[in-house]
Amino acid sequence: MFFYSCSSRASNEEQLPPAGHFNLPLPIATDKIVKANAGYKRELFEHHLERRTNYCANCNLLGVLAFTEGDEEEALKYFKMALDEDPKNLNALANINHVKGRSSSEKENSVPDLSTRAGKIQQARCYAEQAYPYIQLYHGTVKDQQYEWYNWAARLYKEAFTLAGSLVDRATRHEWLFSSGLASFKILEMMVIKRNEGCAKEALRGLAERFGAIVDSPSADNAIKCKALMHVAVAFEKASRLFVIPQEYIPKSLVKYIARPEKCLRKARDLSPDDALTAKILVRLAQMRQRPDCGGSFEEAMELLNESIALDPSKFNFLAYSSRASLCIKQYRRTNELRLLSKARRDLEFILPKHESPWDLEWLAEVYYHLAKRTAGKQAKKYIRKALETCTRCKGCQDGKKRSGLHHVRGQILCLNGQHQEAMESFQKGVACEEKTGWISGNMDSLREEREHVRKDDAARKVLESDADD
Repeated sequence: MFFYSCSSRASNEEQLPPAGHFNLPLPIATDKIVKANAGYKRELFEHHLERRTNYCANCNLLGVLAFTEGDEEEALKYFKMALDEDPKNLNALANINHVKGRSSSEKENSVPDLSTRAGKIQQARCYAEQAYPYIQLYHGTVKDQQYEWYNWAARLYKEAFTLAGSLVDRATRHEWLFSSGLASFKILEMMVIKRNEGCAKEALRGLAERFGAIVDSPSADNAIKCKALMHVAVAFEKASRLFVIPQEYIPKSLVKYIARPEKCLRKARDLSPDDALTAKILVRLAQMRQRPDCGGSFEEAMELLNESIALDPSKFNFLAYSSRASLCIKQYRRTNELRLLSKARRDLEFILPKHESPWDLEWLAEVYYHLAKRTAGKQAKKYIRKALETCTRCKGCQDGKKRSGLHHVRGQILCLNGQHQEAMESFQKGVACEEKTGWISGNMDSLREEREHVRKDDAARKVLESDADD
């Protein structure tokens, strides 16, 4: 089986982590996370438990989350749930020892015998459960640390497959295939933005092989096939922006979707076993319909997003609310229709208390900016204040400061408020972010305009000073 192998510090020379989650370099193990997101993640992992998906991995994550929030009793409850399912679960045992503060000399000898079938499965499950949070727990912008985490996920799943890929039951194998494919999918997204064709091709090859294995498996259930097809479609659409997809990288059953990723999404929709999955597919369809080469239809995309939210109005469908809001804002830039701002504001103010993300805060700040431009006096000042407060919240999110779009919208707000020097500094930060991430948000053009504003302010100030001297 092919595994993603672009150069990374998460290389074969690096030592694999010991059992447990608290020594993994993830925010959930070391810091408190945003309250709204903690609640969202908790409910999401509980939802996975109910479906018996990655059961022990989710028990361990819920335990780590509870302990990070200061609830030791709740943490131990979840770790013991993992042990009820798997009495020799290495991660649960290590996590309990961490919570109870046991020193290394007190820890049980839990290293399995890798010469036995049971020992191989036990250690492989440990690696897979450690890989899982690298994919599930992080939301942010492109940066080196994020890339390293996805590489670590791929590395750990590779170790799991090497040890016991042919020994575990089919459902577990399919879960590992999907999650490892998801790691490659996330790397592909990053490499397309960075325009790194070589690494993007390697990531595409890896995800196509693993998702293809799920789609081609007679024993895989429709839910996991549906999710695999959905990610294949999005991967093909994103990869095609950077290069012509080599057919030799793609399983035969998926080749027909290279030129028609929408057809892949519609196949996934046909297989979808429930409304929640169908709602997610509709969001992806809507995002594709917004592309100019797909007709760029605002009305069709909006119809798909409305249908998605009607099927699943819960916080778990946050991407539908976020996508509908961003669609309205983009359309507002073209048409200047106030009703679009109202719709976007409604969606963002609804979803942000339930699922806080830097991109949605950035969109909301832009809504307030446009509203400030359309009003005057105290009302305009109110929207400017709300916009700047929203920018501050965005900066406080993980990697929020690294979003070039945030610095751009903040600069626009400061410019509107007459704070031209501060606006220029914000655009300068945005340009620096664009250079690092490859995500262009218009900061350079705005910086040139703002320098002219500052020059005029300086000239006006010198005239006033000269008049005062006279």
